[in-house]
Amino acid sequence: MNIRIQVLLGFVAGALLLVPTAYVDALFFPVVLAGPPIVGAVAASIGLSRAPVVAFWVGYGLTMLVFDWVVNQEDQVFHLVLTVVMALLALAGYAVVQAMDRLRGAKTPVDQQR
Repeated sequence: MNIRIQVLLGFVAGALLLVPTAYVDALFFPVVLAGPPIVGAVAASIGLSRAPVVAFWVGYGLTMLVFDWVVNQEDQVFHLVLTVVMALLALAGYAVVQAMDRLRGAKTPVDQQR
């Protein structure tokens, strides 16, 4: 699948799938802090590229920015910073799995495609 399509689908999925969880206070921080590294790690282990993973979390963060801006008229900077943090956490989870695979000498699915 074309990488641009993967990125677009990742963005849309993040925008649509997780937004309802943001209004449940008990789920907000686990989704925001644990979700990105877990999704990044799983994506690396199955051979998905980084771009759709980052797009997923950026889509989620920017959609939350828009909703909170429209509903509460506040917290824009918080959501922008959180969007960057979630993208970085997803990349960190991805990088940890790749590093562990390289240390073991195993080829990741992404390496095998090259």
